[in-house]
Amino acid sequence: MRARVEVGPSSYERAGSLRRRRQDALALGLLALVLVVAQGIYWVVGTPEAQGAAYVGSRVLSTAVFAYGVARTRPALRGERRLLLAAMLLWLVGDVVVAHQAVRSVSLDSWSSTSLVGILSYLCLFAALVGMARREGIVPGAAVVLDVVLCAVSLSVVWWLLIGQQILLAPGGSDLRSLLVSSYPLCDVLAIAGAVAVLSARSAHEWCTRALALSAMVDVVADIWFGYFVVGLTDTWYWPPALWMVQSVLLAAAAVLSGRPVREPSSRVSRSGVLMMVGAVVAPMMTIAVQIMVGRAPSTPSSVVLSLVGTAVMVVLVCVRVLILVRRLEKQANELEQTARTDELTQLPNRRAGMRLLHDSIGQVEQGRLAGLTVALLDLDHFKSFNDTHGHLQGDRLLRAAGLSWASVIGPGDMLFRYGGEEFVVIMPEGTVAETRAVLQRMRRATPRSQTFSAGITSLRAGDTAEDVIGRADASLYAAKAAGRDRSCISA
Repeated sequence: MRARVEVGPSSYERAGSLRRRRQDALALGLLALVLVVAQGIYWVVGTPEAQGAAYVGSRVLSTAVFAYGVARTRPALRGERRLLLAAMLLWLVGDVVVAHQAVRSVSLDSWSSTSLVGILSYLCLFAALVGMARREGIVPGAAVVLDVVLCAVSLSVVWWLLIGQQILLAPGGSDLRSLLVSSYPLCDVLAIAGAVAVLSARSAHEWCTRALALSAMVDVVADIWFGYFVVGLTDTWYWPPALWMVQSVLLAAAAVLSGRPVREPSSRVSRSGVLMMVGAVVAPMMTIAVQIMVGRAPSTPSSVVLSLVGTAVMVVLVCVRVLILVRRLEKQANELEQTARTDELTQLPNRRAGMRLLHDSIGQVEQGRLAGLTVALLDLDHFKSFNDTHGHLQGDRLLRAAGLSWASVIGPGDMLFRYGGEEFVVIMPEGTVAETRAVLQRMRRATPRSQTFSAGITSLRAGDTAEDVIGRADASLYAAKAAGRDRSCISA
């Protein structure tokens, strides 16, 4: 009789995962093919009709692949992905028309009718990116607002150097249509803000997030270049549509990559985000340097002053950003140090911290800053039986309550730490044996649940180390247990 083999759910899941990976790989391959073919037609054929067809075809196919990625993304992120899809569709009916007409006839007649569509697309893009960042969770300490302001200042200064001053400072001024088109890159502040948000999220290391941020960067460059062409400072009008094709392909690739799992990063700091901030700081000065190299220096001294002021503002923002980071690191270091020195159960100093306190106290005695030192090592009686009877959870509660009660009755200069298990150590600088016994009596009365403890007491002797003191106290503790428990013994 033939054995029947059943395929478990895990096998189906593995098969489904492999199938999805293959489909995603095909989608990414299609995007790469679309970009290569569209760019090839755009640059090689070179006629306005061919360029327009390549541009529109690339946008349509990228939008279709993006819709495929939205359908396969995680349900929790589908709302944000749909907003991105809405932005792409708006670009398809608005920005495509404007850019396509500009490629074909170098005309901006349709700008007035499609400017609102373009603004709505940026609003959708901004809402989607910020929503994704909030859903994934912003990394603690990420100063998103500061980073957005820094990038916005940088983009505004670059826009003024390349475009704004040519329009607003022109002798006869410019027509409203050219002003609208050349000011359009300022809408990219929304795209930059969204990119900063996603690069500050916990998913900043994922390829889909990097693709989204890179698409926003490409869009900024394309819009600035397009505005530069509008004001007549360059005749290379064919570059912006080529960059917009790259932007749409990056958006589609981000949607396809959104469902791909990634390994946990070794650092929450996004290198892409750091590079973005560095680029924002150096962009104004680099723009001036390039303008001087190509013979297009800023037309007025006020433009240089504005760029210097903008750079100074960005430097201040970076300093504030670094200060916030340093303070956060200091706070985390203090918290880590406190955690390393604190017993997790009783919240008293742990053995390492306690032995350090004992060592420091011995050093103060040797330096003559303390007259003497007395130490008591105490141990809860029959703690193992208590655990066996009441359970380990109740045993932990007893240790915690005992530590809190004992800490409240010792003297203000005395120290109590957990040595290990149910053993605790009391350090009494300048305390005598009699004073130590009196403190232990108060601790006995404060012990919760009518429990008792045994203790060994010793005083510091010349040449003693911390280990010597604990060793003698431990021997006295065993003597107290041997004598019947619930008592204190003093080392000879």
